[in-house]
Amino acid sequence: MAWTVYVRLRAERYAGTDFFRNAVSEKIWWTRTRRIRTTATLPIEVPILEIKPPPIYQRIAPKAKHLQELGLSQSEIGRRLGVDRWTVGKAVRWLKSVKQV
Repeated sequence: MAWTVYVRLRAERYAGTDFFRNAVSEKIWWTRTRRIRTTATLPIEVPILEIKPPPIYQRIAPKAKHLQELGLSQSEIGRRLGVDRWTVGKAVRWLKSVKQV
């Protein structure tokens, strides 16, 4: 499924300029007083992607942190949650990094 989005940009052109004289070399510099803007309508197709569920370590992170605070080892937490101890460690580390940000 794709959506079509139209983007509008305004068009304004200004011919006004400012002149500046360099005090040392007596050269004349000029700049535009306002930017040139263009207009366009652009059709853009944006695909709508399927949202994947978060990884297992993110799903178990709050429960793993709670069980760790109760004094359980990572191996015991892993047995209770149905994952290995490395996933429990990753979940706790991830939760700590998210809370610090």
